[in-house]
Amino acid sequence: MIHFIQHGLVDRHSHFFGETLGYLEAAKKMNLPIQVWTHTKCEPEIVSKLNAQAIFPHIPDASFESDPLSSELTSYLIAGGAFASTLAKFLSPVVKSDDWVFIAYASQNEAYAVAIWLQSLPAQQHPRVILFCHRPELIWKIDGRRDKVSGYPSFWRFAGQLLTRIGAQDRVEILAPDPRLLQFIAWASGLKTQKTGLPSPYFLPVSEALTQKKQFDIGFMGEFRPERGRDLMLTLIADIDKKRPGFEFLLQVHHAHQKDEAISALREMGFNGRVTILPGKVDPEVFVQHITQTRLMVLPYFPDRYRLRSSGVLSECTAYGTPCVVPAQTWLSDQVETGAAAGTVFEKWTLESIAQATFEAIDQIEPLTQQAALKAADWREKNCARDVLKHLN
Repeated sequence: MIHFIQHGLVDRHSHFFGETLGYLEAAKKMNLPIQVWTHTKCEPEIVSKLNAQAIFPHIPDASFESDPLSSELTSYLIAGGAFASTLAKFLSPVVKSDDWVFIAYASQNEAYAVAIWLQSLPAQQHPRVILFCHRPELIWKIDGRRDKVSGYPSFWRFAGQLLTRIGAQDRVEILAPDPRLLQFIAWASGLKTQKTGLPSPYFLPVSEALTQKKQFDIGFMGEFRPERGRDLMLTLIADIDKKRPGFEFLLQVHHAHQKDEAISALREMGFNGRVTILPGKVDPEVFVQHITQTRLMVLPYFPDRYRLRSSGVLSECTAYGTPCVVPAQTWLSDQVETGAAAGTVFEKWTLESIAQATFEAIDQIEPLTQQAALKAADWREKNCARDVLKHLN
């Protein structure tokens, strides 16, 4: 039995819902029994559809205070403690030693929680545990060359030492898409690690995705957050339109009121071009539809936050044959520079650098689109829930 924990799943927005559907489909095809456990506020319709149990009180990355001196420790103790208590209450009565507990979005908090929980169980009942880490800890600082990490490894170290003291270190394994991230977590925790692809879901076959009519020239999709370049996007759209008028833009914002705010801001910048703004929570199928209808996706992400962090948006764009503009010295640029994905790279997180990389991509959009089409099927093969679940052996 796989006890699949998606404690960030509340609604159909973001990657949580789509990826969970992918895992369920893959597990079914692999004849692996699976039980989904979600956040307590998960919408009843989703709970019913997934036959899930809504039990976890905190989402991943939950914040409990703003004091920079103690916020990391507070989250570790409160979120980790609550996670451990929930595991003890709901999983301890049913889990067996040959089960898997798969935590789809994990960090040091979940590692600590697992250590506390396993400590409360008899050794002969310890299940095997997978912690899937999509990103480094937010407090870590990764240098531009990505060969040095500064921060507080003590949180991972404590979790690893506790697991070792109770003899459970070999029952826990870390999965992540970025090898540098794995290397640092392995050093900090002493736990086993293994590189894997992303569990991206696919709602359209490659052949159908590649024949979609292109309605948008340049798109900005994904959650409308500061580290994803939210504060640069509108200025970038206005700047590109001023220098090369005539493009059709696509912009996704998180809240409905942000649509009107974005339109007003663009008008104040003198923008008189064409832009479609997609507001509010978007179903995964709608998200994918817009990706396939866009010629070029611009991901103006803050590089420091994506040095060792994977991107579901890049994954889905690549799987559907859409080239991307991405930041240098990041996991995203690794995919472009190694030929796994198609696109261009901006060197600095500035308006000028991102615009230049965007124009470079537009100027070669036909060959880039051809490259993206050729890479889509291979990307799907290496970045899907089925490939991730192969690690459960």
